[in-house]
Order: sequence, then structure tokens, then C-alpha cells
Amino acid sequence: MDLINTFISWRRCMYYFSYAANISVAWFQKRIASAEPLDTYELHGYRLEFNKIGADGSSKANAVYTGNQEDSIWGVVYQVAEEDRHALENGYNSRKHGYIKQNITVEVDYEPHQAFMFVAHEDSIDDNLKPYSWYVFHLLHGAMSADFPMEYVGMLQNIDTLTDTDIQRACNENEVYA
Repeated sequence: MDLINTFISWRRCMYYFSYAANISVAWFQKRIASAEPLDTYELHGYRLEFNKIGADGSSKANAVYTGNQEDSIWGVVYQVAEEDRHALENGYNSRKHGYIKQNITVEVDYEPHQAFMFVAHEDSIDDNLKPYSWYVFHLLHGAMSADFPMEYVGMLQNIDTLTDTDIQRACNENEVYA
């Protein structure tokens, strides 16, 4: 067990389910250093849509509740140190950025655990927007690294995207993979 895992194992932690750009471990750990991926998880009763209004004017991923158990989204379950709660809940995933926290149950090593995820607040949804290609790349990188089912990866590859005309922003977004 490496030093980070040893440290996390004895301090107070919480479980966070990511289905959006944070499924890219490299991207998420750049923002939340204590984040440790534990498992992948298929959450039933939700559909992935790109209708959350982003601060940059593009769309972001959103977990839309359908209640239909045939619908599902794949994500990564992270263990995050309690002291990073503020950074996680008040950063990009905050209400001021159009997100609300939702409690869910996930399985890690076949055991149920209480976790949370962030979904778009109803006043932060626009079905007419598209995501930038660099944003979808975060999801693709994460999905392939986490060995999501190929059908799900294929769905992500077929998302209709926009090219970001702000070249510096696009470069900054992808530098974590360099």
C-alpha cells in the first residue's frame, strides 16, 4: 500500500461518485489531491445528458434521473478526505456553478456505501448547448482508463462537440495529459 493510501485509510473520508470530467483521475487529482479511485460503478435510473450550462458557455455532463432501471450511467467512485469537502463542494461543483449535491448508494468491492454526486440544478439546464471537444476528452480519457464498457465509450465518442475557439483554454484543459 502506498503512502497516500495508508494516510487516507486512517483519516475520515467520504465517497464521491463522478460521471463527468472528474472520471479522469489525472484531471480530478489535479483539483482534489486526496482523491483516490476505488472502483467503477454503473448507476441505474439515470441518463447522461450534456445539458448543464457551463461557465464558459458550453454544456457539461449531467446525470438526469429517469427512474427507469434500463437507463444507466457509468462513473468512478472516489474516496476523498473529509478536509477536501469544502474544495469539492464549493469549487466547480457548487450551487453558484449550477450544481446541487445528491446523495446516492454505490457499491465498492460488492459492499453498499453512501456516496454523493453533483447534478445540474433545474435553472442551469439548456438542451441547446454542446460541450467542447476538450471536455468530452476528459470523459473519454477517464472512461478508457477505468475500463468502462466499450458501448459506453462508443457513446461518448459520438457526442456532438464544439471546437473551443479559446486556444489557450483548450491547451490549459489538456495539459494534465502532457
